This record gives sequence, C-alpha cells and structure tokens, in this order.
Amino acid sequence: MNELKDLLRRYQPPKFTGRRDLDLSKDTLNITQTNIRYGIKSISNLMILALENTEYSEHDFKEDMRQLAYLINDLMNLQQFAYEQNEDISYKLELMRKSK
Repeated sequence: MNELKDLLRRYQPPKFTGRRDLDLSKDTLNITQTNIRYGIKSISNLMILALENTEYSEHDFKEDMRQLAYLINDLMNLQQFAYEQNEDISYKLELMRKSK
C-alpha cells in the first residue's frame, strides 16, 4: 500500500505552481487514466484466452483471478484519484484564466 501512496503523491502538483506545471500535471493525469482503462481491457482479453486454454488448471485460475481482483481494485482507486486531481487542476487553471 505504501507503493500506491508514493505513486499517488507523484501525480499531485506541488503547491503554488504556475500554469505550465498545472498543465503538465493535467496531461500526466489524462495519460494515466487512459493507460489504466486500456490496461484493464487487455487484462480482460487475457482472462478470456486463459479460460479457453485446456492446460490452465482451476487452482491456478482461481489464484490468478484473486491477484487480478486486487490489482483491478487498486487500479480503479488510482484512476479515481487521477480523475479527481485532474478536476482540481482544471478548476485551478480556470481560476487562473479568469484572474487575468
């Protein structure tokens, strides 16, 4: 869980940043959200292929599904965090535009 917190901190823009820093953070968050969505879709495709493999044991399948469930839960939390940070940055950028 500490690794996830460290990762989340990387996407938080530092306080008192300029518009350029906020734009860069916003772009990073957008890319993160997109990558998570595509990654989850790829995992889904692999799961379907595993189901069709006759040499894939039920025990291995259950263990893999358990690990994938934990991963997907963490990814969804990360995606939600990225979305919320993106919204916050958009709001700050809008305030900066209006103040000029």
